[in-house]
Amino acid sequence: MYAIELERYVGGNAAAPAFIFSCFAFLLPLALLLRRERLVRGIAGRQAETTYHIIIRKAAFVGLSALVLFLYVDMLRIGTIPLFSGMDRLEYNRVAGYLHGPAYEMNFLISATIGVFAFLPRLFGKQYSLSCIGLMIALLCYWALTGNRFSPFFVTLSFFFIPYAAIVALESAGTIRRETTKNVWSVLISSRVLLLLGGVAASVAIVGLLLNSYYDVRNYADPFFHIRQRIFVQPIQIWASTWDTIRFGLTERVNWLAIDQVLINPARPEGNTTIYYLMERELGFFRAEELIDAGQQYAGGYPEIFFLLLGSWFAIPAMIFFGLLTVLTLYFAVRSFAQGRPLTCVMALYVFYGFSLCYIGGMLNFIIAPTFPIKIMLMWTAWMMEKYFIAREPMSVRSWPLTGRTPHPRRPSPF
Repeated sequence: MYAIELERYVGGNAAAPAFIFSCFAFLLPLALLLRRERLVRGIAGRQAETTYHIIIRKAAFVGLSALVLFLYVDMLRIGTIPLFSGMDRLEYNRVAGYLHGPAYEMNFLISATIGVFAFLPRLFGKQYSLSCIGLMIALLCYWALTGNRFSPFFVTLSFFFIPYAAIVALESAGTIRRETTKNVWSVLISSRVLLLLGGVAASVAIVGLLLNSYYDVRNYADPFFHIRQRIFVQPIQIWASTWDTIRFGLTERVNWLAIDQVLINPARPEGNTTIYYLMERELGFFRAEELIDAGQQYAGGYPEIFFLLLGSWFAIPAMIFFGLLTVLTLYFAVRSFAQGRPLTCVMALYVFYGFSLCYIGGMLNFIIAPTFPIKIMLMWTAWMMEKYFIAREPMSVRSWPLTGRTPHPRRPSPF
């Protein structure tokens, strides 16, 4: 297919099978490690809600509500709503308020935190938190109003639903009962018909945002051509181009010059050094600089960066090892939530996001960033703190509505 960003045809030459294999370097560890039996191991009964859970849930809701409210107030203060005025999101970023940029960059963490506290009550046999679900809807509406099309919605919903994996595993194992209360709210949430209608409505809304952006905001002569480019070509165009060098044996050895430009002495160390290196390699220095300065960067980066840095022989084991580390971090996040440790889950997802950036944009320099070990230390600190606060509360204070009895205390599992 013709790639308008690279101005040439890309694809073919068995590039697709190699790309699929690279995806399985992550999917196979995911299928093996993130299994129901592993997630629920050692969790024999329903979690007990402690005073710590109540306090942190209320504090999180107040903080998240204030954040979302401030985003709306700041948007109204500026007086421009991009969705209604036809303003592009990149243009709005230049005039947006103080928190818009940081909220956009940390959207994954905000969404993950809302998801953790939206699903946390189910661990204790209660219903989902409707207030947190309302916050998530408000956040999605904000991204729509500020001219976004797809990426923020994908990130928001993905990280919001990650803790829900623990609920699915615990309900499937019979550790917690499935929702059976038939009041109005539970029927609205659990109704399959309503969920189907909600999914259709969300799909229509996203398609509408795409059409509005490509027809009205950017005013392309052939919007569907550009939509096809965005969906089918741009995410893998750099890989298809890189595959030609791999196929002809031009990347058999470790490329120390590329390692220096990406990891050691990058030209732009403040961002994703992989994308900058790939764009400069494909387009030349001046064109890459022009696009980066305009706030634009190409999609892709995985798996081509492994082959370009490590060569064909070392790239495959490196991708498998990286996939294992990614899945282990994700497993720790979901497992921590299943054990009733919300703050540990949030911090683990904070660490996991760095690994996920490699699959989104080929980013590898997060590993050598000085903040990365700090994030790991904060995650470990949260685990130790929650282990202490949850274990120290007397069992008689906890809520055990299923049996009406106080069970014997048992030592919490470290995993």
